[in-house]
Amino acid sequence: MVFWAGILVAAAFAWLAIKSGFYQTWAFVFNIIMSVYLAISLGPVVVDALPVAGESTFSIILTVAAIATASFLILYGISYIFFTSQFNTSFPKVFDIIGAGFLGFLAGLLIWSFASLLVFMTPIAKSNSLKNIGFTSQFKQANISYICWWCNLVNKVVSPEADNYSCEDEINETLNKIEGEEVKETTGRAETVDPNDAETTSPAEEPLGNANQVDTGGG
Repeated sequence: MVFWAGILVAAAFAWLAIKSGFYQTWAFVFNIIMSVYLAISLGPVVVDALPVAGESTFSIILTVAAIATASFLILYGISYIFFTSQFNTSFPKVFDIIGAGFLGFLAGLLIWSFASLLVFMTPIAKSNSLKNIGFTSQFKQANISYICWWCNLVNKVVSPEADNYSCEDEINETLNKIEGEEVKETTGRAETVDPNDAETTSPAEEPLGNANQVDTGGG
């Protein structure tokens, strides 16, 4: 079900891309790819640098989502001011339709994969209800592979001599941080209940027989 939902999202972006044209779509897809790349690569760095960004599970997720959103808005503003609003390039109609639709479809899949990855970062991803609709480990790995294909492609273009970058390692590092925070939160909730308090018997819980016992000794 989730897989076909992603196909529908990608098809919707392809339809919007055809209406916008290849030139506009190319700028949009470039901004999406760079935003996801920055979110994946800068997410662990920001979490380590800012303690408030990694103080809880949802703080880490919001940090990654905020980096992607802010990066897209900045890049979209730059591309609109200097390129798309200033110039317009015409292409043959067949190429304009096919090329724009193809790029829009790929961008839709990337957006859906990134959104699904954010869902997998949340604790509710382990619930049976989400697993029943398709949020399985196989679907998770497929999303990571598709995201990393784009991120590795960008890294080869930006820094072709850098061999130490691994998108999979960056994502796994973020997921490990989230799992660590979940363990801390679970442990913290368990420690709030003192087991000694549960074993202590209050005076009101004393057996009534002891309180009502009458001394029948001599006298």
